[in-house]
Amino acid sequence: MDINKKIELTEQQAKILEILGRGKNNALTGKDLRKRLPSYSERKIRLTIESLRQEHWPILSSARIPFGYYLPASQREVDECLTMMKSYIVELCKTRRNIKLGAQERSLRFIQLPMI
Repeated sequence: MDINKKIELTEQQAKILEILGRGKNNALTGKDLRKRLPSYSERKIRLTIESLRQEHWPILSSARIPFGYYLPASQREVDECLTMMKSYIVELCKTRRNIKLGAQERSLRFIQLPMI
């Protein structure tokens, strides 16, 4: 990405960036953002945040207290968020593998439940 390139933000993107706090202690949940942007659904907010991330805006999120989205206040916050995301990806990959192996081992023969 060319750092000198001027990035055009949509109205939604600009509003979300304006509202987001800096630092994990200022994290805002989807519901918090929805209260501040009543014309936006939580889904629209999530999609807008994802579009900003695709444009390389470092919007972090936390699945632990304090929950929510925020802009980083330090490199440490970025590193913590990336570590949490990596752990989540590893767990998803394990679950995927176990489902795949389970389906193969059982030859997709499912137990039939008795009729009531």
